[in-house]
Amino acid sequence: MSVSRATTTSAAEARIQSLSDSEKRQLLARLLRDKAAGARVFDMSIGQAALWHAFQRNPNSTAYSVFLPTRIRSHLNAGTLKACIEQLAGRHQCLRTSFEQSDGRLLQRVHGELKPGYIVRDVAGASDEQIENLVLEEALRPFDLNAGPLVRLSVFKVADDDWVILAQAHHIVVDFWSLVIILSELRVLYPQLLAGQPATLPPPQNNYQRFVTQQHALLGSEGAQRHMDYWKSALKDVAPIVELPLDRQRPEGFTGRANVQGIEFAADLGQQVAELARDLRATPFAVVHAAVQLFVSRLSRQDLFFIGSPFSGRSQREYEQTVGFFVNVLPVRCDLQNSPTFADLVTRTGQSLADALDHEAYPLSEIVRIGDIPRDSSRSPLFQVSCTFEKSQKKEESGRGGFLFPGETQAWQFGGMRQESFFLPHPTCHYDLEFVFELNDDRLKGMMVYCRDLFSAESMANLSEAFSSLFAEAVRSSTTSIESLGWSSELRSTVVLPDSTTQPEDALPENTLPGQILSAAVDSPDVPALVHGSTTITYRQWVSAAEELSRSLKSRGVAPEVLVPVECQPGPAAMIGMLAVHLAGGAPVPIDSTQSHADLHDLVRETNAPILVSDRTDSIECGVPHAVVDLPAADAQELSDSQISDLLGSTLALSPRSLAYMVYTSGSTGKPKGVLVEHRAVCNTLSWRRRAVPLTSGDRVLYTLSHQFDAGLGIAWAALTQGACLVWASDVNDPSQIVKQLQSDQITVLPAVPSVHELLVTHPDFVNCNSLRYVWTGGESMASTLPEKIRKSTQAAFWNFYGPTEAAIEATACDVTAHPAGRPI
Repeated sequence: MSVSRATTTSAAEARIQSLSDSEKRQLLARLLRDKAAGARVFDMSIGQAALWHAFQRNPNSTAYSVFLPTRIRSHLNAGTLKACIEQLAGRHQCLRTSFEQSDGRLLQRVHGELKPGYIVRDVAGASDEQIENLVLEEALRPFDLNAGPLVRLSVFKVADDDWVILAQAHHIVVDFWSLVIILSELRVLYPQLLAGQPATLPPPQNNYQRFVTQQHALLGSEGAQRHMDYWKSALKDVAPIVELPLDRQRPEGFTGRANVQGIEFAADLGQQVAELARDLRATPFAVVHAAVQLFVSRLSRQDLFFIGSPFSGRSQREYEQTVGFFVNVLPVRCDLQNSPTFADLVTRTGQSLADALDHEAYPLSEIVRIGDIPRDSSRSPLFQVSCTFEKSQKKEESGRGGFLFPGETQAWQFGGMRQESFFLPHPTCHYDLEFVFELNDDRLKGMMVYCRDLFSAESMANLSEAFSSLFAEAVRSSTTSIESLGWSSELRSTVVLPDSTTQPEDALPENTLPGQILSAAVDSPDVPALVHGSTTITYRQWVSAAEELSRSLKSRGVAPEVLVPVECQPGPAAMIGMLAVHLAGGAPVPIDSTQSHADLHDLVRETNAPILVSDRTDSIECGVPHAVVDLPAADAQELSDSQISDLLGSTLALSPRSLAYMVYTSGSTGKPKGVLVEHRAVCNTLSWRRRAVPLTSGDRVLYTLSHQFDAGLGIAWAALTQGACLVWASDVNDPSQIVKQLQSDQITVLPAVPSVHELLVTHPDFVNCNSLRYVWTGGESMASTLPEKIRKSTQAAFWNFYGPTEAAIEATACDVTAHPAGRPI
């Protein structure tokens, strides 16, 4: 017996021993039925093998789960529906297949009987949000490729005439084409079984084994050379990476955690796309694909790259009615060199799509192999952007892709029932950015599925508007050079270009501080935001506490352009108070009560504040009422994900030209004076920081500066607008304690003035602070010897920042290799 066989056998024995007596009897019964029915075992296809390896790396991943949620607003017979799905599994072999590895071979086993999973849950009285959470929880339940079943139906009964149904399958047994076949058959089958009539469906096509045999034979034949030659030529001179501007540092391993952003198009754009396609003798997909290419090119400043697009893999008619995994995602060559017109780009794209279609039989894994693409666990090989055009091969199921789009409410008559869309956010993605479109009845719909560990919700909202605007202009001006197509005002204001760390932006960002903070909260609501001693507050708790306080502030007259002093000790209360003022529309005036000697009467009078915010519970004589900042209690009411998203939407009403805050200068030239800063100014600085020194939700920033000063505010907001964690230093005056905290709290970012860094680098344990990624400094003159000391003590990147308060925190910055002040930001 070989080692691999022994390993497989022992693992199988262990699994069997772990089963209960009842489960063992069920397994034995199934094995006997399979033997009687003549269970078939054959090789996996190349695409299935790739999904099998992904399952082996992470059995709990749901990245390759295919789901279709829907709502039935009619009476439903759950028993009949169960009988339908079982009959469909009996008809189509791929729906009763499991997967295994034996003697080094990757095999699939078609069972004589393997009933789909089926559950019914009564959710009467639950809100739509609660139902959505239950459905999403079910969608995130992984499949076991070894045991099966790989198809399941979850039915949620809201009322006798209101049902939510989640149909799921693992991608290894179905693709979109297969789903259309299944839905088409279910449309016929349900009313027939409900009426007690025999099914009148045509015989199923169960020839997937033949497809697998042909695919393996092709790779070993002379015919493969033609495909190989084409793909080698297509790969020539094209970089396998598209460098998109990111909001967050790319993790070492691609996380696949996703969010969705809808794309709003003008009502007549779909018709214009169809007309342009007819004029150019191209397909609407070629027009849409060309628009995505143009957009990606503008973002990346690359004019030769790949975008992945799925091809059906059913070039032979014998597979048109077969349920199985045929789809092949292929790299489409995107050539925007020499600035063609948009019409010419559509023609080029049409040819690239046709060429890829002609060679779709060659699997992606083989294309990656012959291209000798280096393995990079942080991104997909060859392309990091995909473009999918959902189109049903059956007319009666046309428009099914619309069920996947956010903000869409569609209704169908299905098997005598009223069926509506039930949007469920995509929890996973395969690429950095995925464009999905559907054109139905001349109406174009679209969405972007994006990796939320790379992009923020706010950026994606801005990019979706920018893409829509650019697409419309390209179609209107199709005979104009793409180089002459202007960015929309929204695009110029929000998109971060790759080399913008060295060039000033032409326009300031059209967003606000609370918008950026809430965007981070939407992406990572339950990660720590604020840590002070033993107190840890998540983004959800922080936003919830601030939102509650903001309602009280609004009732006291806080609104845009209204200044509100926030007097707190260093700690989370200061951040809660400032965010509360922002959510009320006002501008906080941060005061550190451990440092300030300002007369509160004078402060209130000078700012004309209607109220004072403080963490003090005793009475404060200042001439106006004062609101107390409370830290979140353990049983405090917290905002839901959708409520945080709604709150983010409400910040759009706040003008970027509104006041963001007022800080007092040090008073080195006399009496301290207040400096007023607009949202767009500070957001410009923070946007630059995101590009130059990006942070992630895994970063922990040690807070050593006072929140009363702009440098301290800049550090806090740089962390909290990117989903990082702000950790207050336990003792800013004790270098030994700081070094100890750097290690115990796994600090990744250390901001401090140069004089503090001089003390830290001489500490014998500083060299053991291995979690550090960044060392930041500024606020004082830096000795020319400090950079060398830093380099000898840590591998962290060392940055020096400088700027007056009036420049919105910073004016220059430098990744220190010598001792320049830096370059303009």
